[in-house]
Amino acid sequence: VEVENQQVLEDLVNTGKLKGQYAIIHEESPDYRGIDVALIYRKDAFREITHEVLPVTFPDDPEFKTRDILHVTGKIKNKTVHVFVNHWPSRIGGDEKTEPKRVLAASVLKKKVDELCAADPKARIIIMGDMNDEPANKSLMEALGAESPDSKALLVNLMMPDDANGKGTYFYSGNWNMLDNLVVSKSVLKGKGMLVEGQKGNIFSNDWMIFTNKNGDKTPNRSYVGNKYVGGVSDHFPVYFKMIK
Repeated sequence: VEVENQQVLEDLVNTGKLKGQYAIIHEESPDYRGIDVALIYRKDAFREITHEVLPVTFPDDPEFKTRDILHVTGKIKNKTVHVFVNHWPSRIGGDEKTEPKRVLAASVLKKKVDELCAADPKARIIIMGDMNDEPANKSLMEALGAESPDSKALLVNLMMPDDANGKGTYFYSGNWNMLDNLVVSKSVLKGKGMLVEGQKGNIFSNDWMIFTNKNGDKTPNRSYVGNKYVGGVSDHFPVYFKMIK
């Protein structure tokens, strides 16, 4: 969800044990910093049917450029799945001031989800990315309508259980924030022949990607601190979920 260009993706999928196993779906975004989103998938597990980008534009601020939302339609086994890759506008400038931009991004996504569900109420939808908001924030809870896995909502946020337990993917000012979210439709959560293991998402962290600060907090090991390169991996921990038959 924070990709510089297609070349770095090609370098990645041609490295070591990854070579020959993965394919790339990538489109350039108009983001003012040059950030794109992309999907890498295992060729023996997923087959692309088509993909499109959903532009996120701001009528009240037309000069502001952010990442498109990538919508990929494909097959897992013989089942059609819709995957959405997101990186919504950041909180730079303050949470409240920038919230309307993330709400608008969520609304663009929700419009497409509603179209898919109108055509097929049991559409299998997987939404992933750095939303720069937490599960209970307006963009995710209200605009997108993503609720807890034990709710009766059409869309559920798999990161809500860990968020409720004080866990997060991004560490800021001594607090964990769950900015990276995984949202699925009920037909993925408990679907026939395809369901989410444990009905929740997970945070992946391993020793090689952890930095222990002076307070003893174990946080994501960043690549940069300000403009200084410190050689870490990322300032976010990744999230994942497993699907089982």
